[in-house]
Amino acid sequence: MSLLSRPRHIASVQPYTAEEGRIGQKEYSPTGDAVTVRGNMHPVSAQELERLGLQNFTTTAFHCLEWPGDQHCRVTLTGAEWDQIGEAKLYDM
Repeated sequence: MSLLSRPRHIASVQPYTAEEGRIGQKEYSPTGDAVTVRGNMHPVSAQELERLGLQNFTTTAFHCLEWPGDQHCRVTLTGAEWDQIGEAKLYDM
């Protein structure tokens, strides 16, 4: 049994779509129901910035077989909400 056939973590992915607001700006609103995805979360980096008070920034990678979202989605994982940055990286080898 491997981590690919039996992933350890469960994420909830809520897709968002861009809509035009009242004065022409882009507003993102949830589309449909959240999708549950099984995969493995790996920490990548952590930083503390002091520009606007002490802020913690952590970056994680989530490896799964299929990703239902794009760069406009909100991911809930281990009790925290995460924003996806950029397109999902797909590997086929």
